[in-house]
Amino acid sequence: MSKHKLIMENWRKFLSESDRGYRTTTPEGDDVYLLHDVVGHAGTSNRITLYTIDPDALFVQPLNIEELEKAHKDIGSVFIMETPGPCIPDTYQVGAIHTAPDFDRQGYGTLLYDLAFLVAADKGWGLTSDRDTGTKDTASSIWASIEANDAKYEKRKTPKVPIAQDSETAPEDAIPAFLLDPPPPAGATHIGGNDTFDYRGKTPDPEDDCRKDRWGSNATDHSFALKDTSAIKAAYDQMAGAHKALMELLNEQDPSTEDELEDGNNLGRLAQGINAMIVDRTSDNFGDRYTDADE
Repeated sequence: MSKHKLIMENWRKFLSESDRGYRTTTPEGDDVYLLHDVVGHAGTSNRITLYTIDPDALFVQPLNIEELEKAHKDIGSVFIMETPGPCIPDTYQVGAIHTAPDFDRQGYGTLLYDLAFLVAADKGWGLTSDRDTGTKDTASSIWASIEANDAKYEKRKTPKVPIAQDSETAPEDAIPAFLLDPPPPAGATHIGGNDTFDYRGKTPDPEDDCRKDRWGSNATDHSFALKDTSAIKAAYDQMAGAHKALMELLNEQDPSTEDELEDGNNLGRLAQGINAMIVDRTSDNFGDRYTDADE
């Protein structure tokens, strides 16, 4: 399939998925669960994992990890982290995203992207494509769809800052003209208001500076924001609530919970093992999907 046809196909799919609302159940009607981890040394990277569990496994008494592992299915995940540079601050980049083969082309990709937008919005940040390893064609077409859908998403801009030609008359927040490189156009009174990344220092605005990946295959040159996060916030709360309820159920039936809580952990060993399994499986699935994806 040509890149143009792929973009158009994903654009139509993106619109149809948006029109029918967010998918918070499986095609069989089972609940979708959401595990949200904040990771990294600075605590700014986020991983959101969607999964489902055959509800019959929850009625097996006592609950055990083997039965839950059999009942678990990975739906997909998204990992976001800070951009290496201002990139119209502040902005997250999508470092990894995938849907599992059994759940592909069913609306979960849009759900994952908008969950990433929600996490970014909660901090007042934007979202852009991967700055480190580049973007596959399928993901590139999604970013093209996001850019085209200006009713739902908007390009963020750098703040406008006055230029100080002399220290006596300049506003307090002005930036001295002699610090700007390259110099602003003659007669310019402000810098900023830019919505496109600057990779080569062509503008005097330092806040639009950004970095391409080593192959120059970044899918977009903008930092986007989701205009209205109310619907995705409701979906997040529903799915995260389902995961929380499952963890509480596991804690109630796990004899190790009391000792683990005394040691400062939030979960017993059974719940910890399930969480680790969820993350391991989604990581393995991403690796497989990334390897098999179109270049």
